[in-house]
Amino acid sequence: MQQTALIDMIEDLKSTLDRLGHDYTLLRSSVPDTVAGVELPKSYQLFLEHFVPNGSEIRFAQYHAVTFWTQEELESVQTPAQLRSGWLNVGSFDDQPLVLKLNDSEDGDPAVYRLAAGYPLRMGSSLFQFLRILQLSLDMLGVLGDFDEAVPGFQEEEEMGYHDSYEDAGAMHSREEVMDEFYREVEMIDAESMDSWVLEQETLES
Repeated sequence: MQQTALIDMIEDLKSTLDRLGHDYTLLRSSVPDTVAGVELPKSYQLFLEHFVPNGSEIRFAQYHAVTFWTQEELESVQTPAQLRSGWLNVGSFDDQPLVLKLNDSEDGDPAVYRLAAGYPLRMGSSLFQFLRILQLSLDMLGVLGDFDEAVPGFQEEEEMGYHDSYEDAGAMHSREEVMDEFYREVEMIDAESMDSWVLEQETLES
């Protein structure tokens, strides 16, 4: 793991959050070596030190959100079952546990998963790659709401339960182009995790 590259990635993510008006902590924090009797991976220690999660929700792609637990919350959110399975709970992804795979950390930068109904979906082959994809989603998918607002009558049609205007179809086409470009970028960053970032189209259209 390249520590300098990870720190630079964290600073880039903070800059993106600042530009988009998200809240994050400015002060760096001292970090423990262990939580709930588990040794923290080096990459996650750097994340806690330089990003300093404050528990606020980071929203992207209109209806999706990531939350990173604060350092003070970490001990209380761990469960014996997850720890026995080698998971370290570090946050939530759409209200599903966001976890690090502790036994997949030979270089100190473990893979990131979300536990969807208990089933693990890989969101990043490393914490570094997960943060890159999260920043990409913030940069690229913030425009999705613009398509809805730009379509005359979209909200009225949405409330009545149908979408049949030519303008609406044009907006959906533009939305699909944005998503296709996003998936291509994710594949270049981390092909093994791309399928888990396929956001459900019906969710985006709701």
